[in-house]
Amino acid sequence: LLLDRTFKKAFNPDSQNKVCLIALLNAVLEGEIASPIVDVQSRNKEYSDGSNENRTSIFDLHCIDSAQRRFIIEVQILFQKNIVNRSIYYASQTVVAQGQRGKKYNYELNPVVTVVLMEFNVFADDRYIRRAKLREINGSCISDTLYFAYVELPKFNKPLDELETMLDKALYALKNMKNMTQMPKQYVNTVFELLFSTAKLAKLSKEE
Repeated sequence: LLLDRTFKKAFNPDSQNKVCLIALLNAVLEGEIASPIVDVQSRNKEYSDGSNENRTSIFDLHCIDSAQRRFIIEVQILFQKNIVNRSIYYASQTVVAQGQRGKKYNYELNPVVTVVLMEFNVFADDRYIRRAKLREINGSCISDTLYFAYVELPKFNKPLDELETMLDKALYALKNMKNMTQMPKQYVNTVFELLFSTAKLAKLSKEE
């Protein structure tokens, strides 16, 4: 499910599967963003840095919600040493792209939220999710313009019968769906029923 192509299909913001993406984002960001996400639509996934070399960044998913917040969602299976720096680079490009040319520069920036889902560990402790904003040393928030969430799936070890929250169910599915042959009963009557349906091999085309 975390391969680029399958992830983009399973959480496509321009299809009925947007409900899965909204549920995933709201679960990962619960209590940390000003209001829940109610709708999303895709945005251009390519950004150039404007240099002579014209380096282009391609996001896995890039969408905007009805509150004009930008969301960058990245999935990474193979270890990447500078994954945190890459997420900061991507987020910064999305901030700069909001600039309006003219005599008076408008600094009323919409928040940029970056979510990184990893099948490897980066941080030293046992926490499987960490969230970050621009904060003072004492923890007080300075700005909501940049927000990051990092999920290390190998550290999420809750068994199926102990799943309680929507976040539990989302992370368990992301980590374990590759080993499943059918949807567990814990997902009945949840938004992730559609996710399991989409992921069935029988639903894929011959090319896929």
